[in-house]
Amino acid sequence: MQMLISEENEANEMISNVNAKQIAFLLQVLASIRLSLQKHLTAMRADKSTSSAVAAFLFCKVIRTCRATRMLCSAGWGVEAELLLRSGLEALTNLLYITQQDSEERAILYSEFDHMLAAAYATRVDQWPDLFKELDLQQRRNEIKENFDRLKGNYPIKDFWAGKLIRKGRLREMAQQVGMQWYYDFMYWFASNHAHANVRSAREVMRVSADEKFFFNLGPSKINTQHALLLATDFLIRGYQCIVQFFKLPEKENINELIAGYAALYKNVQVS
Repeated sequence: MQMLISEENEANEMISNVNAKQIAFLLQVLASIRLSLQKHLTAMRADKSTSSAVAAFLFCKVIRTCRATRMLCSAGWGVEAELLLRSGLEALTNLLYITQQDSEERAILYSEFDHMLAAAYATRVDQWPDLFKELDLQQRRNEIKENFDRLKGNYPIKDFWAGKLIRKGRLREMAQQVGMQWYYDFMYWFASNHAHANVRSAREVMRVSADEKFFFNLGPSKINTQHALLLATDFLIRGYQCIVQFFKLPEKENINELIAGYAALYKNVQVS
């Protein structure tokens, strides 16, 4: 156990030195966003629309994901951080798409998709009746079925909320429509290899020596940490800019400063 703790402490110190500027700037972005949201919270709450609630939720998802990414990268778990960023990219893409146009219609479709998910969950419950036999779920089942029957026509693709608006391409097409296709084609795809434990992801967790002996990479390292920190900072600034535009917040100067700081920091970075 002491060996593991020592290994993690050493990695922490190494990453702090290697990525000190990137970590510091990410924290600066997070702090700036938090102060801005606190300052404008009353104005944002005044908007009672579904689209404002959905936009706020999705941006919170982006922020929490990027904060967790920073913690993982600081401890030397860059590969694992990219798994979180895959989820963060989905949240950001949905945020950009919903606020792009027809925001209320899109937000209602997004939020009411929960009734499709509830029906899917109910089907899973039915497959394991012994686990739930002590519970009286009939009233809830009736509510789920009623909502499902009422809204199912809005969801021609059963596991994709925007299927009524995007008939082909799903998330990739959504990403293309909001200028995030590169991120989907590369970052999302590579992270999916890790998420699904595809064989291509083996190179980050194992290695083979010249004499064909394999070794486990069980401990933390700097692998992919800088890349993950770069993406987390990118996602935060994009999401913040989207929220500022959507809620019409007077934060343009702040955004410009963050964008300039990001560009200066990562201009000559060689991502490892």
